[in-house]
Amino acid sequence: MEHTKRNRGKTAEDDALFNNEKQITKLREALKDLNYLLTRGYTIKSSLALAAGRYKLRSR
Repeated sequence: MEHTKRNRGKTAEDDALFNNEKQITKLREALKDLNYLLTRGYTIKSSLALAAGRYKLRSR
């Protein structure tokens, strides 16, 4: 299967989202929750929705 996803590159908004210790902490906690859910058989779609909702993350 050919790889079709491409890196979207950095945007101006990225610094506000990822150059802040509070945001990095939220992302790390969400990742722990995501891992917990996935290792217990939850689907990726529902796991992402739960983790993102709990930590008030938005998709981009």
